[in-house]
Amino acid sequence: MELDTEGAVSVMSIRNFRKISNKQIKPKNIVFKTYKGYSLIPSRYVTVRVQYKNQKVNLNLYIVKENLDTILGREWLYKIHLDWPAIKAIRAKSEQNLNDLPREYKDIFDDKLVEISNYEAKLKLRPGVKPIFCRVQTVPFALKGSVENEIDRLESEGIIEKVENSEWATPVVPVVKTDSSIRLCANYSVT
Repeated sequence: MELDTEGAVSVMSIRNFRKISNKQIKPKNIVFKTYKGYSLIPSRYVTVRVQYKNQKVNLNLYIVKENLDTILGREWLYKIHLDWPAIKAIRAKSEQNLNDLPREYKDIFDDKLVEISNYEAKLKLRPGVKPIFCRVQTVPFALKGSVENEIDRLESEGIIEKVENSEWATPVVPVVKTDSSIRLCANYSVT
């Protein structure tokens, strides 16, 4: 059983309950919300006789279909006075591994870029700033094909778009990545 001072009630899975008792359980029409906002619907509850040291008390235990650890919640803690100094171990258990987040939130962590709709970006420039247009820098011949392919890819994915003319321009610097692909960077130091 895990002690959860944030949990309002004590909860046990029906599977675990059947291992320890054949007591009659009563239907209950309520819905609990987990701290993450998920609904947890206890199908039943049972009143159990709880004994801790010299204390004996009748308390409700909510039974759920989900296979989860048994939780001792605040409702029981108010009625049973624990010997807190005797509790030697406090185990903090992370509910999920950080590596599980991309799987759980696939729409956020996918590699696809999406257009932001109903938003217009505004660049704030200092008053009196004159546009700077730098000419294209020469790309080494060995990288020319890769750079053109990367520009085509960025354009086809909607990351960049071709314009007829612009008052502003900065040179592109191709950087070769460890997998031999190209990353296009801008050299803003000249602008």
